[in-house]
Amino acid sequence: MFTGRQLLILSYIIGKHGETTSVFLSDKLGVSTRTIKAEIKSINEELPDEERVEYVSKKGYIIKNLTEKTRNKLIITIEEERMKSD
Repeated sequence: MFTGRQLLILSYIIGKHGETTSVFLSDKLGVSTRTIKAEIKSINEELPDEERVEYVSKKGYIIKNLTEKTRNKLIITIEEERMKSD
């Protein structure tokens, strides 16, 4: 399953917090862009086959072919993780 950092990355991408570039994410999470790219790769290994985090020029990261079912599961998982950390 996803790590806390991966869930944070997903929350920014799903929440569409403006441009979700690797630079933006690295600044928000306090890690390198290389770490962000490695985390994106790991996230893609956990997502269903057709659904992928991809980089779109001038827009940043998006989740391609994200189904409503997967989106809802991710949102619930993100919220559960936030409740644990509070």
